[in-house]
Amino acid sequence: MKKNGVAILYLSVGSGHQIAAEALANSIKQSHPEIPIIAEDPFANKIDILPSVFSALQTVSINLAPNLYDLAWRQKSNYDIYQWLEGINLLQEFLIKKLIKDSITRIIATHVLPSILCVGLKKRRIINNIYSIITDFGAHSYWPTSGVDNYFVASDELKNVLTYRGVDKSTIEVTGIPIKEIFLPKDFVKPISKRIKVLIIVGGLRSGGYISNRRYFQDLLKGLDQIGYENLEITIVTGMQKQLKKELIQILHSTKIKPRILGYVEEMQKLIVMQDVLITKPGGLIISEALAIGSCIILSQSGAGQENANSEFLARHNIAFRGETPDQIIEIIKKLIHNPELIFEMKIKTKSFGFPKAAQNITKKIFG
Repeated sequence: MKKNGVAILYLSVGSGHQIAAEALANSIKQSHPEIPIIAEDPFANKIDILPSVFSALQTVSINLAPNLYDLAWRQKSNYDIYQWLEGINLLQEFLIKKLIKDSITRIIATHVLPSILCVGLKKRRIINNIYSIITDFGAHSYWPTSGVDNYFVASDELKNVLTYRGVDKSTIEVTGIPIKEIFLPKDFVKPISKRIKVLIIVGGLRSGGYISNRRYFQDLLKGLDQIGYENLEITIVTGMQKQLKKELIQILHSTKIKPRILGYVEEMQKLIVMQDVLITKPGGLIISEALAIGSCIILSQSGAGQENANSEFLARHNIAFRGETPDQIIEIIKKLIHNPELIFEMKIKTKSFGFPKAAQNITKKIFG
């Protein structure tokens, strides 16, 4: 491989970090095919336990101690306390070997851990530049406040948060979160169907926080059954949750509604485009895709930390309905059935907050 390669590093905790990394890698390959590039979790397959430990800790924290997790995610008195992580020799030395092997001199990080570790490597002059992409509408309190050449964030609000924490304002770019390229006319907004098309996402590539919400979605389906299927056309995506898919199919045997149930969907954007209403947990990537497409969004129960931050951002700007309980979602759906013009109005509003060219814009900022 040629020298001066670029590595886009993520950690396999939730699917958003990986999707953002791959979207950006595709953008760079298209506009700068001469630049050697890799996009990967540097610890997967090599230090197998690390992603699993992080994922397990996050799931346990969110489910068993959500308030503590939320506090740790948002706040700490010293925003440079992350620096102790720079000195984890096992992780640093593993990264050094990999970067030297692939002739990497520039790092783009979509997860906080590789960002922190690479700040340490930059201080040691092992890499030249590091760029950090925050894949939510709020920022984990461990993101570095110095050593990062540029931050790329989802909103002006998040730029202000990082500035308050001590990040140099001139290094923060509001570009949106990188998503797969969307091939739609700029002003396209799908007309509302006679039978309202509803997409319910109950799982993804890595289902994480969805696991604790099984009962929530089961109750939601039972409530939708009472509305009457003649008004709705429902599609459900269960992602990698094979057991949940079986459970939902079993429940549907005793209901009048007969939704289409899909497992993991590779082309999620194409599916979202065809819908009138999207019901989803507030993950950073799925919300970014929905905003870029122009969706009428109903948020299901949000988890602590990043999901709360995402939900609060959407609430502040009135660009999503919020259903913390299945009953609340049912009431929202009833309202939309009787007032379908609200769906169209919401689609126009959400689209104005979208960044469909985020990956391309980040590519231009870094590589010109």
